[in-house]
Amino acid sequence: MAQSLEIEQYRSEHGERVLDLHEGSLVGMGAFRPATGYITEFLDVTADSAEVKRMRVDPDHQREGYGQAIYDELERRAHNEGFREFVLDTTPQQEAARQFYRTNGFELAGRERVEAEGQSFELLLYRKPIGRD
Repeated sequence: MAQSLEIEQYRSEHGERVLDLHEGSLVGMGAFRPATGYITEFLDVTADSAEVKRMRVDPDHQREGYGQAIYDELERRAHNEGFREFVLDTTPQQEAARQFYRTNGFELAGRERVEAEGQSFELLLYRKPIGRD
């Protein structure tokens, strides 16, 4: 498991990003932003809904605790900023991501078939209340 995490934050007007460094190298990242854009076409969201974006961990460092540390920090920061719900999307092919989100309390909220760049694919939509003790 990751013992010493060096988490850096980058903030913009569109949301907040968390990067996780190990011995000076980027091993993972994640972000959240107010839920806007296409996800609002598929899920009912409110001003206190944040969208989880760009959750990634270098394959050489997966299952070492980095993804969990990043996610925990994102949830803490989002809650501190007044968000009360996370929403996100992934695809059926991303089984590891789906398992990670289920383990962290996300529930499947819908399935949508979408088209992008001439390709049709399925999106899985998840949501989770945050900040409940």
